[in-house]
Amino acid sequence: SPRSRDDRADLLVARSRCTASGSLTRRSRQRVSVTPRALSSPSVGTATRDWRASGAFAVADEFLFASSQLILNLGLARWLSPVDYGAFTVAYAAFLLFGTAHTALLTEPLMVFGSSKYTNIFPGYLRLLVRGHVTGTGLAGALLVLGSVLLVRSAPALSTALFYLGFCGPLILLPWLLRRACYVRLLAHV
Repeated sequence: SPRSRDDRADLLVARSRCTASGSLTRRSRQRVSVTPRALSSPSVGTATRDWRASGAFAVADEFLFASSQLILNLGLARWLSPVDYGAFTVAYAAFLLFGTAHTALLTEPLMVFGSSKYTNIFPGYLRLLVRGHVTGTGLAGALLVLGSVLLVRSAPALSTALFYLGFCGPLILLPWLLRRACYVRLLAHV
């Protein structure tokens, strides 16, 4: 039953806390029994509920993000001319390429080191990563704007798409970085 699964999860949390604190020896672990009153302690049940709520917000966030991208692409494919949608597709592919590099260089280290090595100085670490974001995406945006100026005569639709990507790309990638900072701090609902 669902209730017994919750009880078992709370029991495992209670046992792991006792084991981590050293209050259980090898012999006494075999005789440990947790009473229903111990399972109803606020700290054990609250931790499970907090984890579930945080997980639910994270899943909802990812679902809204992915579904909005799908709706946007379907709408653009329907409303734009083939040449304009082709230019959008090339610019979007460039954006995904830069987004992948951004994730590998900034977001993934934030997820790994922000929750372990730099947890005590997290605000300073986040400021450093935001500075890296501004520098890296500013340089990539400038290159995209320069490329759009060079393509203005040969491919005007592509030139326009790359020009706007050069300005909007850094602004789009910043929330990607800051969303993950909220996950590191377990504040997915912010």
